[in-house]
Amino acid sequence: MADRIDIAAGHHPDADLEQEKSLAESLNPYSKRVYEAFITAMPQLGDFAHLDNSPGAPEGTLLIRVPQTMKTQEPGLYISTDVQDITVGFRACYVHFMDYEHTGTDEHIDRAIAYTRDVMEDRIVIKKWYRQGILCGSSLDAPTVLPSPSRAGVTTVEMISWTGTQDKTVTIPAAH
Repeated sequence: MADRIDIAAGHHPDADLEQEKSLAESLNPYSKRVYEAFITAMPQLGDFAHLDNSPGAPEGTLLIRVPQTMKTQEPGLYISTDVQDITVGFRACYVHFMDYEHTGTDEHIDRAIAYTRDVMEDRIVIKKWYRQGILCGSSLDAPTVLPSPSRAGVTTVEMISWTGTQDKTVTIPAAH
């Protein structure tokens, strides 16, 4: 029986599997462990996974770069590995995950996966803090958490979510 070729997509149905194997074989052992955990937990990220060839990237490190569906000049979501570190970023904000206590477990990988899900499901949003219209800080946080009125004179908070459903600007009442 002849192999089935997917004419509409223009490639052999096993091409994705071969590309996935090739990427996994090119990654260093830590990056491969991270890649396999992420792709098992969130298979939709597989199409966006690549070997990180950017200048200064350690050999065999992973880069998953997911474009955001909204029109923006900023990058969407990215997940990258370093020697023993995972960075999960949304636009210009990012968080590091690593095995700080040297337990040898994959708990930090699981936390990075959970965090990525939280960003993609709008449970974590970017918050840009403004003081009298001037950007004075940013964070990645739950949309329900707002700075106290006394926090560095913050007057407004702009929230930016992955899907756009939590996007809004909130005015912080002045402290009394």
